[in-house]
Amino acid sequence: MKNVLLLKGVTPYDAGATYIEEWASVLRKLGCNTCVLDGWSLAMPGWYSYILSKYKFDLVLDCNGNLMQYGAPDNLPPEVIYATYCHDHPGALERLKYVDERTIVFSLDNRFCSYMDKYLPMIKHREFIPLSGSFYPECVPYGERTTDIIFTGSYRDPEEFRRLARDKMEELGTTERRFLEDVMEDIIVNSQYTLQECFSRILEKYNCSVSNYELNELVRNYFVIDSYASAYYRDKMVRTLLEAGLEIHVFGRGWKNFHSEYKERLIIHKGGAWAARKALANAKFALNMMPWFKEGFQERIASAMLSKTIAVTDESVYINDKFENGKELIAFSLKDIESLPGRIKYLLSHPKEAAEIAENGYRKAQSHTWSVRVHDMVRKIEKDFNIGLMKGGGGTKEKNWSWKWNFRIKRQQLQRPFINCRKWWMWQRMMWRKLTVCQQQIQTFLCRNLKSLYVSFPAE
Repeated sequence: MKNVLLLKGVTPYDAGATYIEEWASVLRKLGCNTCVLDGWSLAMPGWYSYILSKYKFDLVLDCNGNLMQYGAPDNLPPEVIYATYCHDHPGALERLKYVDERTIVFSLDNRFCSYMDKYLPMIKHREFIPLSGSFYPECVPYGERTTDIIFTGSYRDPEEFRRLARDKMEELGTTERRFLEDVMEDIIVNSQYTLQECFSRILEKYNCSVSNYELNELVRNYFVIDSYASAYYRDKMVRTLLEAGLEIHVFGRGWKNFHSEYKERLIIHKGGAWAARKALANAKFALNMMPWFKEGFQERIASAMLSKTIAVTDESVYINDKFENGKELIAFSLKDIESLPGRIKYLLSHPKEAAEIAENGYRKAQSHTWSVRVHDMVRKIEKDFNIGLMKGGGGTKEKNWSWKWNFRIKRQQLQRPFINCRKWWMWQRMMWRKLTVCQQQIQTFLCRNLKSLYVSFPAE
């Protein structure tokens, strides 16, 4: 039975942590032991080092190369495979330059894989694995749903990103500033292009040539332009629907900073990811705007379809290839957002057609679940590294141990006192609140006391 170590961190709406929990669940069903560590715990990195020294792992898995800040893959035993799933642009992740031959990088956008092939040649193993989504287990029948349109995502004013980009240009010369302004304009006008493609287009316009390394540095240093483009079209989509008289229910950070004369039609809800999933199961339409993925997929789309809600999203090569527009979801071009309110209003006035699209989307989404994605990841790892990870689906929850200590120890005796996780967590929180020393001192203190904990894989 293979042992897998996973690290989860904190991302907007706990997306990255949700991915890790979903992967761990599927890996257990495949017959693996799983250990899930909380990357934002005060006990890191001491707890990570202790676990590595105490137990043998076959695979270590995280998102966006987060374990690299703790020394991976250099501090992993030579036989351990390190896999990381990049849900951000690889050009923005400087840490990826530390990968080695036993590292595999998964990406949610096929164009990102092409980017790594050209600009990050140190990454020898890479694969396109689209996102999937999580959902609330009980869906309201489509005809009984009380929410018309929902959007589960954060909001930032696109002008804020524009100001950030211009702040980075202050120390540049006039030509360089004009060059970057042209890139910002091009990525909005020609929205079919990625950031690096816009850089290449404007460099050609200026009759300039740069090396692959230099272009990668441009993307990394001015990635805020990518964020600006995504925020610009997210803002435009919401404004267009509100101006057309449609109400939108939103979950996420930053919406109080959205200003419009039609803001009364924007209903802002409180609550985290679980509340958003529950609300999604009672909505007729779920909006999505890609974070500038041109050949990828997004978890909001999968979550909507798995909730029997009509997914409304901007196009991508992957979506156009895998889904039937108007029958399994609603896809629109960024250059034609103005037509979106009419399409939604038509389906709101034709509920039978809308319910059919929602049902078709749900059936289609069964081939885009996390189980399918993890199987694809495992098969790629097995193929590239010639190892076996799956064990015929023999894993159960009882054969798992995790940061939550949700496990049993079979046929083994405790060798030292076992501290209940809840008491330990309460003690950690108390230390955080009462001690006035810096965080590093707290981490050091915790690491010195970790030996009072005893964990073990279950016996075979």
